[in-house]
Amino acid sequence: MTVLAAAPVLAQPLDSVSREAATALALAGLEAYEAGHYEEALDKLEKSYTVARVPTLGLWSARALHKLGRWLEAEARYQETVVLPLPEVDTETQQQAQQAAQAELTALSPSIPQLVLQLDGATLEQLRVTIDGKVVSSAETVHRLDPGAHRVEGDRGDARQAADVQLAPGESRTVVLRFPSGEAAMAPAPAFQLESDGGGDSWLRPAGWTALVLGGAGIAVGTVSLVLAVQKKDEIDHDDLCRSNECPPSRRELVDSYDSRRNLSTAGFVAGTALVALGVTALIVAGDGSESPSAQAVFSPSFTGIQGTF
Repeated sequence: MTVLAAAPVLAQPLDSVSREAATALALAGLEAYEAGHYEEALDKLEKSYTVARVPTLGLWSARALHKLGRWLEAEARYQETVVLPLPEVDTETQQQAQQAAQAELTALSPSIPQLVLQLDGATLEQLRVTIDGKVVSSAETVHRLDPGAHRVEGDRGDARQAADVQLAPGESRTVVLRFPSGEAAMAPAPAFQLESDGGGDSWLRPAGWTALVLGGAGIAVGTVSLVLAVQKKDEIDHDDLCRSNECPPSRRELVDSYDSRRNLSTAGFVAGTALVALGVTALIVAGDGSESPSAQAVFSPSFTGIQGTF
């Protein structure tokens, strides 16, 4: 992005040395931004913006903050930029910068993730709640956060519960901190993350793949047992003592062998199909991963089961 990359006009009356230094920092910051060096760009743009608070510098510093994943700070800088007073010179360029800041602010704000905090066995007034080590207001249950990993902790006396959560852009996720009541307060209680409007739960993906593998094994057992049962049925059909699906007591062992293999085949197919369905459901709920394993059920004369990369 190269729009509005011209050298900033400094609105405040500065001495020549300060003006030249601020301009040089701004240009160096823009070059670093274009090169993808956002930390360096932000450092230089912030120093220049401290000296000259004009919309062009506010816009580019907000963009650098956004690139670095500091979305809440970027939003605040955009909001500040759109209300900055315009300098008396190069007014058109500064107005364009404010318009761009407003458009990018409108796109950014709805995509900032939200964490909804719920409690079980305690009230917010009883707790000291921190997010990423920072104490948050006990009256707030919805917190807007930058995308990425966050840690939520709640303290009630000696009892502490914590939950780790990964937030994706535009995601709203509910985290529940469970605190025991009465005598149960003597033992630690787990913290659970209950629901998510996007993204995947960390335990669902491995559970899904485990179910798929076990399901494939069940289907494989069912297939092998079915083949053996068919062979045993053929043996019964060709036995001179067995006629019209009836065998004498002397052939009871043959019939029992056929029945056990047939029952094992049915159980393998039922259990395997149920586990495969459960595994697929878990993977769908967990969502897509950038490096997810892949697998498929295979049924063929030479192989029956699950094939894929794990």
